[in-house]
Amino acid sequence: MEDKEVIRKVDEPTDWVNSLVVVEKPKTGKLRICLDPRNLNKAIKREHFALPTIEDITTRLTGVTYLSKLDCNNGYWQLRMGVETDIDDILVWGTTRKEHDDRLRSVLNRCQEVGLTLNAEKCKFPVKEMTYIEHTLSADGVRPDQEKVRAIKEMPAPTDKKMCTTTTRD
Repeated sequence: MEDKEVIRKVDEPTDWVNSLVVVEKPKTGKLRICLDPRNLNKAIKREHFALPTIEDITTRLTGVTYLSKLDCNNGYWQLRMGVETDIDDILVWGTTRKEHDDRLRSVLNRCQEVGLTLNAEKCKFPVKEMTYIEHTLSADGVRPDQEKVRAIKEMPAPTDKKMCTTTTRD
């Protein structure tokens, strides 16, 4: 990460330190560094951008026949702080194949303009059905991801009170 200029070594005291944890990705075995930027986020003054909800996304998909999903390689590493982009179409759709392909071409060109590279293993190019944010999207509408439903149905019943109660504190 230091060689790629994602992070830089600091040898003197700083105003900001983030808690880090290194976790192994279950499918690939690669290591991922995760940080907790809550304190930093409280100090940063910026415009707030609300991420779209699944309802915001699915209401725009009426009549859609073709879908593609793009996934950036190490997405947060690719843009330098302060770089502005208007890429928000991670999910690309169209009611016709031509409309889909035109929109996809536009998004791919914009990715190239700003230097974003994509993770081919996670991208899906035009399909008629896909799972996205725990929902299955298709021309027939939106339904829950059956894999998630199955996991809930097959979840073992609690065997003690501790398993039934969870508390979170921030």
